[in-house]
Amino acid sequence: MSRGLFITGTDIGVGKTLVTSALLQALGAAGHTTLAMKPVATGCWQTADGLRSEDAEELISAMNQDASYREVNPVALETAAEPIVSAMRNRVNFTTDEIAAQAVSLSRRADWLLIEGPGGVQTPITGKDTTADLALAIGFPVLLVVGLRIGCLNHATLSVELLQQKGLRIAGWIGNEHDGAMSELEPTVHTLEKQIRADCLAIIRWQPRLDPQQLARQLHPAARKISR
Repeated sequence: MSRGLFITGTDIGVGKTLVTSALLQALGAAGHTTLAMKPVATGCWQTADGLRSEDAEELISAMNQDASYREVNPVALETAAEPIVSAMRNRVNFTTDEIAAQAVSLSRRADWLLIEGPGGVQTPITGKDTTADLALAIGFPVLLVVGLRIGCLNHATLSVELLQQKGLRIAGWIGNEHDGAMSELEPTVHTLEKQIRADCLAIIRWQPRLDPQQLARQLHPAARKISR
């Protein structure tokens, strides 16, 4: 039976690709077949094979089943901007229903499909839909990546409230420390644990040189929890 997880974040640049890649490897190490999607990617570069996203390429390297680049990243946008702005600039039209149908089809080909949503929870991706609407259309439980930096309590609380208002199930959350500059990390995490009514699956501490394999091993317990 195939299962899926929609990974979103409290903001851009909070480590969604990092977490998604590590979870793909952790699930693979546990014996599961895995596929990934980054439905909408901006800031893509031109290649002989078309537009490519660095994040999507990273997910492809981490999953253990084969899929075409376009299946992993159906909407590749060249302009480095918010998805809705980039789509308008590049004259690309798409709908959340189209992406959701592609996700459902891809999910049938592996035990797990992990989807990295664009931007944050409330990021507009079309004229009428946000990242949260895309998650709702796909129907997978949501994993929230919380960027552990000043302001994260506000961002996390608002993100959780919006996900709950949409009727989305929160599978858990992972905190990611960005740069080691947060002086009150432990009390901040403790407050987040009280505010977010979902499991804290992991806290990723900042490292100057993060070892992807080491991070994947750190997320083995998280992979086991979501696999139950």
